[in-house]
Amino acid sequence: MTKRNVVQVLSGVALLAAGCGGQELGEQDWEVRRGAWAINEDGDAVPPPDLDDTTGGGGSGGGGVDCSGGATGNLISAASFDPENHGEHTLTDSTFNLFVCTQHFPVGSAARAEVEAAAALFNAVTGTDLFITVVGSSHKSIAQLFPASPTSSYMDVVDNSTIGFPCHPAGDILPSSWAMNTCRHGSGGVWNTGAASIDRFVISVNANAYGFDTNPAATDYPKFTNIAHEIGHAVGMDHTEYWTDSAAHEMLSTMQGNLPILPAHDRDYLRHFYPRTAGTTLNLVASSKVRVPDATTSIGWANRDFAAVNPTDLYPAAGIYRDCATQAAPVFQAQWLNHGQVITACTVKNRFRIGPAGSEGSASKITVKNWQGARMPAASQDRIETSVTINESVLASLSKDVAYELTFKVDRDDDQQETTEDDNVVASTITLRDSYWSCPREWTATPLAAPLLP
Repeated sequence: MTKRNVVQVLSGVALLAAGCGGQELGEQDWEVRRGAWAINEDGDAVPPPDLDDTTGGGGSGGGGVDCSGGATGNLISAASFDPENHGEHTLTDSTFNLFVCTQHFPVGSAARAEVEAAAALFNAVTGTDLFITVVGSSHKSIAQLFPASPTSSYMDVVDNSTIGFPCHPAGDILPSSWAMNTCRHGSGGVWNTGAASIDRFVISVNANAYGFDTNPAATDYPKFTNIAHEIGHAVGMDHTEYWTDSAAHEMLSTMQGNLPILPAHDRDYLRHFYPRTAGTTLNLVASSKVRVPDATTSIGWANRDFAAVNPTDLYPAAGIYRDCATQAAPVFQAQWLNHGQVITACTVKNRFRIGPAGSEGSASKITVKNWQGARMPAASQDRIETSVTINESVLASLSKDVAYELTFKVDRDDDQQETTEDDNVVASTITLRDSYWSCPREWTATPLAAPLLP
């Protein structure tokens, strides 16, 4: 066994930070305090143990490795719910062509790329037979799109000013009423049906809601996040508010709209209704959206951008950084998901860092919080909302009144064997102010009764 000779006692501030009521030490903190490390008999520094926040429950792994730890209060698995409660339709063919109007979505155009990106989200899901091929087709009239016995599924621009279609009547053209719509045809039945089996569908784009219908150069065309939502309808999923098990409303889904990923819930849905032989993929994802409690919504939850739920400006006061918006310790939030088909190998280690734009692992970024999340089942999500005490000295190497990156990384040490590590980081902008008086604020002008005299 290597002998450890402690060569320097931690200062009172460092002891507080190490667990006596102050800030926990991150990796960068230990680099700053190298003199506080122990050394072995050869004079080499021996790094301290991993200083994670490991409070909470968790599971245990095999092979003698302890995988307990990590809070489970926000950990939720799609397997806890019945997918049958989240959609009432299923496509008869899991592999199909989506014929896209080449007049509005020509090959090589930005608008066409959005459609292809949305299809790619679904095609990339492992453990399911679903596969969508985007194929060009000439522009179709309403009559051609909605025949009594359809043979193909389409995405096209529709103007129902004078002629209606099965899912929207004539004259119902206001963008506030609808921008895109997925109308489904029951197998052997009729359009806009409640049948469980769907053989064809049409994704209609409201001609009155987008500028690209009359101006090919316009950038106002459907974006892939919204198209993915419509494809979600096509494969059977309902809006979240219609899910009959309210506890599932906490889960991220493309059915909430504007989501740049196909999250764990949706992947579990596809694997249930369009199954393929079970696999062993694992992929952890840092979400750009955080699903937070929101009493102002009908279902009590809402999606917020990572940047919207995290501080944008910090200032020092009495040696501690505070949030300009609250004048209190900053509260950081993040959401991460397991998109894979298996449970993580062990608990999931994460971190928040602040520093110049660039690689998350750059030496110029400083860790302000390390923590250990719970072990994650297949198709699950987790979330943190935590107040962090940051000593001014910890960020001493960063200049004031300069915009930096706040980054969140899931699986910070790349311990988990994932299919890709490219989606483990999300970032926003944060500025370190010189003082509270440098914080941005909205001023309200008050008229003066008389001009100020010199």
